[in-house]
Amino acid sequence: MVHVAKEMERLGFKLPLLIGGATTSRAHTAVKIAPHYSEPVVHVLDASRAVPVTTSLLSEEGKPLFVAEHRADYERLRKQHAAPKQKLVSLKEARARRTPIEWRAEDLPTPPSQAFRVFDEFPLEELREFIDWTPFFIRGS
Repeated sequence: MVHVAKEMERLGFKLPLLIGGATTSRAHTAVKIAPHYSEPVVHVLDASRAVPVTTSLLSEEGKPLFVAEHRADYERLRKQHAAPKQKLVSLKEARARRTPIEWRAEDLPTPPSQAFRVFDEFPLEELREFIDWTPFFIRGS
């Protein structure tokens, strides 16, 4: 993807570059790809979400704001990525700093049974209200 962005820049393309698919992320697009292409580079989660993005990029009125917001967002992601990370300590030091916990047998509940329980005849109508169906109906924004 970085190679494609560099080639598009080298060849003087004046088209937006949409990046998407399962192996991509906004951070990867902002940090690794966008710096190599001067035209808009936009991460799109999946094809279903490309329509609003392309609509914004084709809109004469909406494009400047859309591009400016994405560039600012990607710049923030690049700064966040470049910021110093938390200093790690050695395993020995971490063990020396650990919070001492005194486990007492009475504080540790024992399960009523350690065997597996199978519910073959459990009515699904009762379970339905406890299932989160949201992932099946999420639409792109």
